[in-house]
Amino acid sequence: MQIWSHRGRTDGAGSPADNTPDALTLVAALGLVAVEIDTWRTADGHFVVGHDRDTPAGLVDTLERAAVSRPDLADLLDAAPLDTVNVELKVPPGATAREGAALGAALAGALGAWTAPRSRGPEVVVSSFSRAATDAVAAAAPGLPVSLLCSDPPGPERLRALGDDGYWGLHARGTGLDGAEIEAIHAAGLAVVAWTVNDPDLAVRLMDAGLDAVITDVPLALQQRIGG
Repeated sequence: MQIWSHRGRTDGAGSPADNTPDALTLVAALGLVAVEIDTWRTADGHFVVGHDRDTPAGLVDTLERAAVSRPDLADLLDAAPLDTVNVELKVPPGATAREGAALGAALAGALGAWTAPRSRGPEVVVSSFSRAATDAVAAAAPGLPVSLLCSDPPGPERLRALGDDGYWGLHARGTGLDGAEIEAIHAAGLAVVAWTVNDPDLAVRLMDAGLDAVITDVPLALQQRIGG
């Protein structure tokens, strides 16, 4: 089971701010190899990293890049030698399917532009709660691992549809997963990622049930527990 640091967190107080190059640098320095970060698109088409829609200047997706004091997505992808970076695409509440699809296509283009001049780098996994957005990413970048975010796993038909549509995986809430659900997701040809699991006992149970990756605020504690 892979351990993915949630927003670049490393267990304790005093860590760098979430979703920053310094946070990812520390993740790598501590021997962790994977991280989950969040991205929004500004009104003028730049992808910046941060979890919340609100900023001191207003809603991030309504502002131009110059008004947003957040790192560029490309800067975080360049920040540290990690194996995996999960980029969660944020879609504004109330966005239409067309708007979600446009965001997904734009992110696929931005990731393609970042990847093109590089011979190596982290594997990027894209996830989102918006099916329209993830469908657009999968269509625009067929080789890019794409995962649908959800609170609870969908039924067998929807799982099979995701597998048939070329999805890499499903991100589900850790407290909503059990062994039977993990088995059903795997049967659809999908990897299973649990969010956000901070209880080491739950992490061990999910690992024993076949979980592929876990997103956590306490990656060092989970690593110690699983390693021990």
